[in-house]
Amino acid sequence: PDKPRNRNKVTFSPVKEYALSQGLAVYQPTKMRDGTALALVRELHPELIVVAAYGRILPEDILNTPPYGSINVHSSILPKYRGAAPINWAILNGDSATGVTIMYMAKELDAGDVILCRETAIDPDEDAQMLTARLAALGADALAEAVERLHDGTAVRLPQDHSAYTYAPMLDRSLSPLDFSKSARQLHDQVRGLIPWPCASMTLDGKNVKVYRTAVGGETALAAGKIAEAGKQGLAIACGDGRLLRILELQAEGGKRMAAADYLRGRLPAGIETAVVLGSGLGKLTADFTDTEELSYKDIPNFPVSTVAGHKGALLAGKLGDTEVYAMEGRFHFYEGYSMKEVCYPFYVFKLLDVEKVVLTNACGGINREFAPGTLMLITDFINMMGTNPLIGPNDAG
Repeated sequence: PDKPRNRNKVTFSPVKEYALSQGLAVYQPTKMRDGTALALVRELHPELIVVAAYGRILPEDILNTPPYGSINVHSSILPKYRGAAPINWAILNGDSATGVTIMYMAKELDAGDVILCRETAIDPDEDAQMLTARLAALGADALAEAVERLHDGTAVRLPQDHSAYTYAPMLDRSLSPLDFSKSARQLHDQVRGLIPWPCASMTLDGKNVKVYRTAVGGETALAAGKIAEAGKQGLAIACGDGRLLRILELQAEGGKRMAAADYLRGRLPAGIETAVVLGSGLGKLTADFTDTEELSYKDIPNFPVSTVAGHKGALLAGKLGDTEVYAMEGRFHFYEGYSMKEVCYPFYVFKLLDVEKVVLTNACGGINREFAPGTLMLITDFINMMGTNPLIGPNDAG
């Protein structure tokens, strides 16, 4: 029967929509064992019944009605993965191959004799939605061949090895949370296997986000769950096997699916430790930058854009060794009430990875403050702190 789907609105399935567009009759019995479905089947006098992803068990009296029997298209190589979600579980378990089986239907779930099987490899980056589309085409071809064999009398009946069966239960949201103590490959398979529903999930900035696309990265010495990178290549998180999992696409609560790099723009994920370093004596560092790129201050994570009246000078992003650096030289103007305060110091925002604390100090000892990892001190707060300390001068390095 038609069921509520998006926003509880009842919509037709693609099969029903296509059948109606071709002028074909559509029957949707609500019950299978009260005799009404059996009466309908007998009235239609089918030569063969074909079932694909129907989701309900047909009684034996219906299965036995057609002279050629009742057959099913199943998306696995039986007896492996009997049940509702064979495609998902093949990916979740990291299988390198799967396929389709055309079988006679029986009283027990997916336990009938096999007519034929067709196998296909699973690409390491293929998700369940992609694989479903490929198996649908493969299953249609296999079904056409099976029907020809039934018509010609050449179809075989190969009993399944019931001692070797495995079960592929329905999916639910309890499968979603990513556990970074597992290997990067296991988590990558989890993400692929749960597309399009219920989707893998993780906590980022204290919020739950769905993860749609990942890649297995290189080796890391960071502890499992630590964020190693957050930038133009997305998020890279350390896993239990000493490798990184790169988060490439995600969706925040109430948001839309997007590239992780776009999500991070203007945000600083918890786990990335940041310090603001002020002082003209540090200007020489820009000469050692590699992979530099000119940016707008709006590209800096958590930069207080709303307080900035204007900016003069160069703004670069690059690398200093293996550390990602944002460097700004020039004059920045900040509003304070109805007056404008001009700050003439060059300053740098360093991304520090895997540190225990962040310390801000200056040569005169006028400031010596510690911050917990994950804390971002806004530039405006830093300027206000400087303004209350008479020991701070324009040439102090911190």
